[in-house]
Amino acid sequence: MIFFEKNKTFIGIIIGALIIGGFIYLSNLPSEKSPQNANRFNPDSVPSIPSQNNQQQTEQSQSQQSNLTNPAIIQTQQPQEAVYKIVYVVDGDTVEIASGERVRLIGIDSSESGQPYYLEARNKLMDLILNKGVRLEKDITDKDRYGRLLRYIYAGELFINVEMVRLGYAHSYTYPPDVKYQSQILSAEREARNNQIGLWAQTPEPAPEPQPQPRPSQTVICSYNVYNCSDFSTHAEAQSVYEQCGGANNDVHRLDQDKDGLACESLP
Repeated sequence: MIFFEKNKTFIGIIIGALIIGGFIYLSNLPSEKSPQNANRFNPDSVPSIPSQNNQQQTEQSQSQQSNLTNPAIIQTQQPQEAVYKIVYVVDGDTVEIASGERVRLIGIDSSESGQPYYLEARNKLMDLILNKGVRLEKDITDKDRYGRLLRYIYAGELFINVEMVRLGYAHSYTYPPDVKYQSQILSAEREARNNQIGLWAQTPEPAPEPQPQPRPSQTVICSYNVYNCSDFSTHAEAQSVYEQCGGANNDVHRLDQDKDGLACESLP
């Protein structure tokens, strides 16, 4: 008791300090309805953000599903070249397509109807492209003065304009300003000339017609009727025998039926 009496002031200060400290502590505890608790960051309240990889996978999946329902998207990005069917071949350098339009092959020329090598050139072009699908390439000019399309023609990888010249069925013919491939066509013509094929083949000179050779005089029989016109190949041969035997004065073989001095006139 003596201790408390002597130190009651000091003890009062300590008790007061404890009371004040307890009050301060209780006043700082957060309540459930405290604004500070409402504004405090809560990681669970933030919505999840998909990663970039997951977003790309989602877009690809949607794209694939769209492609399955729309076949046109599957087509190639580069447009295919148009294909035209050849329905008629006029000659070695002109054809007709299914639309009814005629196409003149650029840079070449072949024989016209009635000219030498017309049929050969036409038949070759028919073998190459008739009733087949071809590609057409324009140069500068669209049509000639006759209304024909001016085009280069391809059957697969085969360049028809050059091939016709290379094989000797046509020759180079320049149509300015449409000269894109003229150097190739000229090269093909030189090749055909060097190989002497087609138009450039050497045609042997026709052998001269044999001159009628009269029968040797020592073999001609003039004493009795032995020959008739069927024994001779030509009029000249019969005439030679007729004259050797004396002509009209001794026509023992009766080769001159009309007595005009000409034997077997019906023979060539």
